[in-house]
Amino acid sequence: MRLISYIFATGFGSGYSPFAPGTAGALLFMVIAGWWLPTIAIGYQIGFCVILFAISVYSSDVVEKDLIKKVGEEKGHDAGMIVIDEMIGVALALVAIPVSPYTLAAAFILFRVFDITKPFPINRLQNLRGGWGITMDDVLAGIFANILIQISRFFL
Repeated sequence: MRLISYIFATGFGSGYSPFAPGTAGALLFMVIAGWWLPTIAIGYQIGFCVILFAISVYSSDVVEKDLIKKVGEEKGHDAGMIVIDEMIGVALALVAIPVSPYTLAAAFILFRVFDITKPFPINRLQNLRGGWGITMDDVLAGIFANILIQISRFFL
């Protein structure tokens, strides 16, 4: 299970990117599922996100604990190579949005802005332990991005 956890947690290896691994993981998700996820029924979108969320919490927890044993708390806690949390965040940004190049780009960009800047209360969720802390801040960043896209649909 440890190997499978590493495969998922590192976003199928995208987390090993030497430049912006979180962005690489989110971009990989957009390439794999960004065009597909918003086209399926909302119930399936939510179900997909629930499953991805569970995989994110579990796999990132396993990998973080392993890394802390190997390299210590400072380098192992929420390590940059763990990017499955970015994948669930961008997935949530895509739920129930119409598919167009503009909405897909907006979901990706807004999610990354919220994920990087971590405004309140997103920043507080990192205090949760293990996989929960790794995943929950990205979940909320994805939800914030989605809310902004939904609101903008009424004004654009």
